[in-house]
Amino acid sequence: MEFQKIWMQFPEMAGIDLRKVELLSGGDICKAAKLETGNGAFFVKWNKDEGLLRTEQKNLDKLRETGIFRIPECYGCIAFEGNTYLLLEYIRSRSPIECNWQKFGEQLRALHQVSQDRYGLEYNNYIGTLPQDNSLCTDWTDFYIEQRLGCQLKIAGNMLNTSIHRSFEALFMKLADLLPEGKPELIHGDLWSGNFIVDDAGEIVLIDPAAYYGRGEADLAMSSLFGGFDMDFYRAYAGYQAADKDMERRLDIYKLYYLLVHLNMFGTSYTSPIVSILNSFK
Repeated sequence: MEFQKIWMQFPEMAGIDLRKVELLSGGDICKAAKLETGNGAFFVKWNKDEGLLRTEQKNLDKLRETGIFRIPECYGCIAFEGNTYLLLEYIRSRSPIECNWQKFGEQLRALHQVSQDRYGLEYNNYIGTLPQDNSLCTDWTDFYIEQRLGCQLKIAGNMLNTSIHRSFEALFMKLADLLPEGKPELIHGDLWSGNFIVDDAGEIVLIDPAAYYGRGEADLAMSSLFGGFDMDFYRAYAGYQAADKDMERRLDIYKLYYLLVHLNMFGTSYTSPIVSILNSFK
């Protein structure tokens, strides 16, 4: 790949020379590289799906506007010879072990205080590689059924048998009672351990958001799905009580969305935890 040609496509980088390219590993969805230049280091990621990276730039801008978390600066997004490239600030990272979990929880709660009058977002985006419908809605239960669980169930189709689809339909009938209404809250949307880093100063940096205005508990659900964050994070998040059985049940409902996403992206090994949650609501 001729990175010099790609580098020249970014008008924001005119006059800055590209000196070294280091390909990076670890991304499931995009390829990435560290670019050493005459004006410091940059991070570039690329994918054939133009919409994926253009909406990622919007998502990052949306979170950065709040001023709550450090968010990588975006320097441009360009389509070139079959790929789309998103150029970002390069952030040196520490081990997540050095994370200030208490501050992370406090910041996340502050993010969830950012609100608007309807659920969704003014544009659609992605969760992983899958489309995420953010059509604005005034009713949270309707939004979650139709634009979260329902959309993923349509993608799943025959990967889930008729009995499982019927179990979802039965759950939908209960959700108005199980999911209390509240103000729409700005959420990261895909908050797991791979989607934040800790910079050299110890600040938490959010990356790869699937942002929209939903319910903050969805972020908590995703954060706890695969091993969970440090308990200091949950203690610091105002309103989180591990002994609150109603909340634990709500988190299970929100986990269903992320499990369906993983099923649709990675296969039927995620069927068992989906069925386990559905059975707990029978």
